[in-house]
Amino acid sequence: MSGRGVSAFLSGRSRSIPALALVTVILLCLLSPTAFSGVRWGSPLVMCDQAASQNVEMVTDGDGGFYAAWADNRAGNMNLYALKVDRDGNRAAGWSLNGNVVCDNAALQSTCSVCYESAAGGLVVSWSDSRSGTEDVYAQKLDSSGNRLWENPTVPGDYNGVPVSAASGSQTSPRIAEDGAGGAIVGWQDSRTAAWDLYAQRVQSSGLVAWTANGIVVCDQPNYQIEMQAVKDGAGGAIFVWQDYRSIDTYDIYAERLDSSGSRPSGWNEDGNRVCLNTDANQTYPNLVSDGVQGASIAFIDERDGFSVYANRILQNGSIDGDWNLDGNLLATTTAQQDYPPGVVADGTGGLIVAWRRNNVGSYDLSAQRIDGDAAFPSGWGAATGVAIADATGDQAWPVVTTDGAGGATIGWTDSRSGNQDIYATRIGADAVFPAGWAKNGIPVYEGPNSQLKPRMTSDEKGGAFVGWQDFTTWYVYAQRISNPAPTADSIVPASGDNSGPVSITDLAGTGFSTIGGTPTVELTRGVDVLTATGVSVNPTGTSITCDFDLTGAEAGPWTVIVTNPDDQDTELMDGFTVDEAVVPPTMQTDQATNVTYNGATLNGNILDTGGENCTRGVLYRQVGAGAWSNRYQLGLFGPGAYGIPISGTLTPGTTYEFKASAFNSAGGDEGATLQFTTTAAPQPAPTVISITPSSGTQGSTVNVTNLAGTDFYGTPAVKLKRTGQTDITATNVVVASPTKITCRFVLPANAAPGAWNLFVQNPDGQSATKNSAFTMNASQATYPTWYLAEGTTAWGFSTYISVVNPNDTSVTVDLTYMPSGEPNEVQTVVMPPDSRATVFPADTLGQKDFSTKVECREGKTIAADRTMEWTGEGSATPECHGSVGVTSPAKTWYLPEGSTNWGFECWLLIQNPNSATAHCTVTYMIEGSGAQEVSHEVEPNSRATFNMQTDIGNKDASIKVTSDVPVIPERAMYRNDRREGHDSIGTTTPALDYYLAEGTSAWGFTTFVLVQNPNPTDTSVNVTYMTGEGPVPHPENPITMSANSRRTIRVNDYLPDRDFSTRVTGDQPIIAERAMYWDSGTGEACHDSIGMDSPHATFYLPDGEAGSEVETWTLVQNPNATDAMVTITYMTEDGTGNVVKTETIGASSRSTFNLAQHSGLSGRAAIVVESNDAAKPVMVERAMYWYSRGAGTDTIGGCSD
Repeated sequence: MSGRGVSAFLSGRSRSIPALALVTVILLCLLSPTAFSGVRWGSPLVMCDQAASQNVEMVTDGDGGFYAAWADNRAGNMNLYALKVDRDGNRAAGWSLNGNVVCDNAALQSTCSVCYESAAGGLVVSWSDSRSGTEDVYAQKLDSSGNRLWENPTVPGDYNGVPVSAASGSQTSPRIAEDGAGGAIVGWQDSRTAAWDLYAQRVQSSGLVAWTANGIVVCDQPNYQIEMQAVKDGAGGAIFVWQDYRSIDTYDIYAERLDSSGSRPSGWNEDGNRVCLNTDANQTYPNLVSDGVQGASIAFIDERDGFSVYANRILQNGSIDGDWNLDGNLLATTTAQQDYPPGVVADGTGGLIVAWRRNNVGSYDLSAQRIDGDAAFPSGWGAATGVAIADATGDQAWPVVTTDGAGGATIGWTDSRSGNQDIYATRIGADAVFPAGWAKNGIPVYEGPNSQLKPRMTSDEKGGAFVGWQDFTTWYVYAQRISNPAPTADSIVPASGDNSGPVSITDLAGTGFSTIGGTPTVELTRGVDVLTATGVSVNPTGTSITCDFDLTGAEAGPWTVIVTNPDDQDTELMDGFTVDEAVVPPTMQTDQATNVTYNGATLNGNILDTGGENCTRGVLYRQVGAGAWSNRYQLGLFGPGAYGIPISGTLTPGTTYEFKASAFNSAGGDEGATLQFTTTAAPQPAPTVISITPSSGTQGSTVNVTNLAGTDFYGTPAVKLKRTGQTDITATNVVVASPTKITCRFVLPANAAPGAWNLFVQNPDGQSATKNSAFTMNASQATYPTWYLAEGTTAWGFSTYISVVNPNDTSVTVDLTYMPSGEPNEVQTVVMPPDSRATVFPADTLGQKDFSTKVECREGKTIAADRTMEWTGEGSATPECHGSVGVTSPAKTWYLPEGSTNWGFECWLLIQNPNSATAHCTVTYMIEGSGAQEVSHEVEPNSRATFNMQTDIGNKDASIKVTSDVPVIPERAMYRNDRREGHDSIGTTTPALDYYLAEGTSAWGFTTFVLVQNPNPTDTSVNVTYMTGEGPVPHPENPITMSANSRRTIRVNDYLPDRDFSTRVTGDQPIIAERAMYWDSGTGEACHDSIGMDSPHATFYLPDGEAGSEVETWTLVQNPNATDAMVTITYMTEDGTGNVVKTETIGASSRSTFNLAQHSGLSGRAAIVVESNDAAKPVMVERAMYWYSRGAGTDTIGGCSD
């Protein structure tokens, strides 16, 4: 053997061999240089060494190996076993030594037939079985792991096959073909009607039969139908052929086709179609192959001229192919008498190759013939006696045939040239020539001490075959793989190449290069490095290979050439190829230009490969359509990578240029692809913005801008409305009507902040202009027809009145629903003129009771309501009061920053439940100086409940958070000094980053406290700013760190004495702020309190107000804007007549205070409405009232319309 010799067979690149064969392999290699010209495993594989193993059948496993099945009597009776073997002679996983059981029923099993089940890669076996006392036909399917899959449907747990036919009489000699759907079609000889007839059955993938129980008739003509063979038709059915004695005079050949349903396709007759119309002599021993188009090519023995071999082709419609003779085509004469079918294999054209034994003066020899699908003998074939396959001394008989994968055949047989029957094989090509390494008379597959019988063969799908047989000495079952000779590699052209790129091999010369079952693998190896060739092509004689190697970056030096055929045999040409180191020109890439301006750009390139040495790099550029290229190179030598070369100040504006990257080394240069860029136009003047029409819009509306006036607009500018702390509002439908006019559209968000917005325009060149406060965002006007007042009592020495304002220009009817604690609700109704106010006394309806109040406008128009309570504490010289505006809706969460049961205070939490279900409330006290504490309370439906803070948590300073499972309204009332003084406030539902408190003074005998609540689960940083007439004053302890869920009390007099001020409280997380004020005008300390506001508003309603000798009313207006704000203050009388309207200017970041009597000139009661004349400049408003020479006082924020 040439090439790599023994090492080629044993190298890591060759498949492993059976361990028992290793010693034999080595000995054979030493004794014979041709040991591997055909035999692959050295010693044959012992598939079964159990007693009387016989009648092996073989079929491919679809994975390069094979299945085998046989009968043996290891258990005292002939049972069936099977084995799966891979291409290297190893048992496949799941398969046992000596095979897996197919059927080990105590009865006799024999004459099995096998087929490959391609749907899942398994094996189907059918056999004759005598378990019933007569012969029946059974079948079993094994998966690729050796598991039996079919359970006898009539005997649960029995996997010894499923009955295909258990009819009366004998059923024997089954023949099987797969159905392509996981099952098989089985045909057999059947004596249920005395003579031998033919039946068939289909077994589905599940193991259940698909056709009539015990099978359907293939042929039941009189006399005998025998020697059936079967093949799949490729469409889920099968074609059967047999010799038929219905004529009584001679045997004839018939064929039948059944589809997957058991029906005969059109053209096929009941009881079969004749294959040969000659009636002069016997036709016997048919065998068939599929023609590939749902028909079959059939060979048979014909006695019309002695013993001759004939063939015919029957089409899918049951007719004889028109190119063939109706009584068959003669393949060869002077054959020996046959007692078994000739061996056949399809030739790939619709024809077949046939092998048979022939007489040769007292001995048997083997011949073969090929006839193609058109009934022609291809070149080299057609001799009257066929092509001699074997004519050695002794007998050559029992031919078995399989495809060689190239249109030819591999043929095996029994051979007595040595005195005993041995197994031989050879290969004959499609051209009737024995391929290299093969010859007439074949090679010994196995030469044992005694005889080997009944060979079987199946293809290895790589140009070779697996051969099986039974040994007469031991009755063991054996197998061997035969292959084409191993390849040799003699030389390679070219024998070298540099490592800068690919090399094309034009002639890798040798022998035995095969394309059967694939294409050879060609490799260069050096140490652990492997380069695999692409584009491998083999010449028709198998003596030359062309291919390509990519040598890029390969190590310089000698490399070994290795060629591996698809059958895993290989050869090597030691150090046959040399890789040279070479410098080549660099490889370049041009990248897109960047930093493009009107007169410059950065031109970019990339050295993808230096070619072996560093390069000079640069760019070439020119105007498109111009002549010569300008170049710009960088000094120095550079390795691989991207680079950019700036070209500045020399390019023409608005011009298209083309450029390409360039580099060179000692071996030459390379240029990247040519790309283009266009310089921008010369700079435009910056735009200006003069005005916008319309200049205002309402939240949630769409504004079509008809004239955004300015200068130097061009292209499609970006147009936006901007405001600090707000998301930009970007215009759509922007059209530059002229350099001085833009039209566009703004969709104003519903949550956009009301007030002034800046107008921003940016041209495509990035230049922009802004006009501050060019656009006004008007607030959308909400309607508030319902108000809730949680606190209220006419008992315990308290008097209560409710003030309602109607700011509408029509009369309204107002219902006041009182919700007494524990009693039914009662309703009081008031009709109010336009632009008026009303005072309502609940005692007129309720008498002495604790209650909450719901105030509703029947017409659904906006109103506002607040409540004032008056009492006289024990020993007090004057009464005291507190009051609060209502809230417009209940909510599930509320915050009240103030609260104390220290310092002589009593603190009451009032919760109003306007729902029809009980409210389950969680009250969280955020205690100053310690952690939060939770208490649970319930409030009955449509009522109010009062809770004492001292009962809940003892004597503490605390903010309050109320959460409820249904919406509620809480208030908090506080009293001190035997109720000499007290104040009350609503809560808020919204923590915010900013809170505002309009009222506040440390002058005039007042003490002011600011209460801050941190409702967050983490610490919050808080800054407090006092807005005085002299400007803002920061709290000296800023920033104040507040613990999670806590409150902080600031006594402002300690830090800002003798000053009037408003307050702004800011947190880095949302917070709430409240303010309480205390004073003593000589009649005992009095107080009032109000919750803060998280934002300014455009309109405020203050339902109560009075001017008289014992009462004073002050309206406090805070302007948090950076510019002056103009406001309108309207005083509304009880009947809506004589109302007074005033317009005032409030300085930027300041507050103003207005005395009702002095400002309006009115006496008696009057409601107050404050409106900002510019929605872009919202304000904050509170109202303070004092009675009895300031012996009593109240304060509240106003109700706002937005």
